[in-house]
Amino acid sequence: ARQAEERKKSQVLQRGLPRPGSIQGLPQPKAPAELAAMSLRERAEAELFAELAALVEHDNAAHPVAKDAEGKGKKDKKRRAKDAEEAAPRQMVRPLQQFGLDELDAARALLAEEAAGVVAAMGHDGVAPEEYLEAWRATVDEWVVDGKGGVVRKATATPAMRIEALRHDWERTRGEMESQAHRAARLDKKAAILVAGLQQRHTKLTGQLDEVVQQVWFAARMHLEAFSAELRMGCGQLTCL
Repeated sequence: ARQAEERKKSQVLQRGLPRPGSIQGLPQPKAPAELAAMSLRERAEAELFAELAALVEHDNAAHPVAKDAEGKGKKDKKRRAKDAEEAAPRQMVRPLQQFGLDELDAARALLAEEAAGVVAAMGHDGVAPEEYLEAWRATVDEWVVDGKGGVVRKATATPAMRIEALRHDWERTRGEMESQAHRAARLDKKAAILVAGLQQRHTKLTGQLDEVVQQVWFAARMHLEAFSAELRMGCGQLTCL
C-alpha cells in the first residue's frame, strides 16, 4: 500500500527534483468566461497550467521542502526532508482528484503515444536529445519572456516586453546570487570550524614535536659529553703508560 501511494506522487517528489516554492511565477488560472472565448489549444494550455498550479500547491503543502538538506548526501536529504515534514505545521492541503494506478499507467502510455505521434509528424524520428539542445542554444537569444510568462521573438517584442524580460532575468539572477551567497556563507562557517580544529591540533603537535626535539638534543649532548669525558680519560691513561 505504501509503495502504491509513493507511485501516485508526482514525478518531482518521486525523483527528488527541484520544484518551485510557490505558484507566483506560473500563469494565473483563467475565469470560465475567458475559457469559453478561447480556442481549443488556448483552453488546453490554460487547463494544463491550472492543473500544474494545483499540483505545485498540493506538493508544497503536503510535502514541504527541507531547506537544510542542501549539500548533504541522499540519506541525509531524505532524513531531513522527513523531519522537516513532520515538524512543519500542516497547511491546508487542497485535495486532488484521485486516480488508480491502472489509470495513471494508461495516461502515461497515452502521453507517450501522443508524443511519438508529434515527433513523427514533425519529421523528428531519430533526432537525438543533443540535437534539440544544440538547436535551442542556437535560437534561445532570439526570444524574450513577456509579462504573461510566454515568449515572443525579439524582432516583434515591444520595448515594454523587452524591459519586462530584462527585469525577469535580473530578478532571477539576483535570486540565484543570494542563494549562492547564503550557501557560500554556510560553507565558510563550516570550513572555519574545521580549520580551527586543525589549527589547534597543529599547534598542539608542533609543541609536542619541539619538546621531543629538545629531549633528543639534550640526550645527544649528554651522550657526547660522556663520550668526550671517557675519551679524555682514555688518552690520559695512555699518556701515563
